[in-house]
Order: sequence, then structure tokens, then C-alpha cells
Amino acid sequence: MASSSKTKSRTDSNKPPVDTLRERIGVLGNTLTGLIEAVNKASSEIKSLQPLLDTASKVWAEPSSAKPSSEPAPQPSPKTVAEKVPEAIPAPAVVSTKAFLEAINTLSIPELIDKLKKANAKQNVIRNIINERKKLHFHSFESLEDLIERIKGLAEASLEKIMSDWP
Repeated sequence: MASSSKTKSRTDSNKPPVDTLRERIGVLGNTLTGLIEAVNKASSEIKSLQPLLDTASKVWAEPSSAKPSSEPAPQPSPKTVAEKVPEAIPAPAVVSTKAFLEAINTLSIPELIDKLKKANAKQNVIRNIINERKKLHFHSFESLEDLIERIKGLAEASLEKIMSDWP
């Protein structure tokens, strides 16, 4: 009889209680969730650095063609008042939709804020764009309509103004 109780207690002590298993599964689940969030954040940060990498690779790939010259630069001949023609004032460059959306989707957050401020975007629009970009499952803006739909406070007229003032 003593031997049967020892055998029973030995097998019971080898099996962890159900609560302990649930606790361990919960801890594993929390750990995995944390890892997934960290990977998504790192992926987002890498994506925001891509324009810098593209620019750097272009600069490194271009051979330096600027050589110092011993000759002075040619000076334009002076014009008389009668010869002067009023020069046309260049129209402000309007950024293409594709380039604008690419900038909104990929610029680093500080660069994006700076450009939006220079384009005279309202503070609440800037804040809402940044909040959308920082979302865990951010999906790139596919069109101007998508941008207007997802960003509270952004209307077609204000978007056109931002795009026309885009630096």
C-alpha cells in the first residue's frame, strides 16, 4: 500500500498542472506578440530609411566630374537698357501625384513633417498623417482619394494647395 501511494505521487508530480501550462502559453503568446511588434517597427524604420539609401547610392555611383579650372568662367556681355528683355517668372513646380504619394509613404517622419510644414499644411493634418504612418499595420496611400479618405481634416482643396506648395 505504501508503494502504490509513492507511485501515484511520483506520476502526479511529473505532470504540470493545467494552470501552469496555461500560464506558460500566455507568457509565450505575450512574448511572440512583442516580437512581432518589434519586427514590424524595425521594418517600418527600414522602409523610412530607403530614400536615404537610394540617394546615397546615386551619389556614390556618380563619378566626380567637377575639376578645378585655371580659366575664369566666361562673363556675359553687358546689355544696354534697350536690349534687356523682361525674364519670365517661372511658375511654381507642381509635384506629380506619384512623387507626392511616394514622399508621403516613404519619407522619414522628421523629413515628412518638415516638408508638410513648408507646404503650409495644417497642424491637425500633419498630426493625422504621422499617426496614420505610425500605425502597426500601415498600408501605403495608393491614391489622392485614398489619402483624403484616411486623413481626417484633409479635403481636396487643401490637398491641392499642399501639392502646389510642396518643396
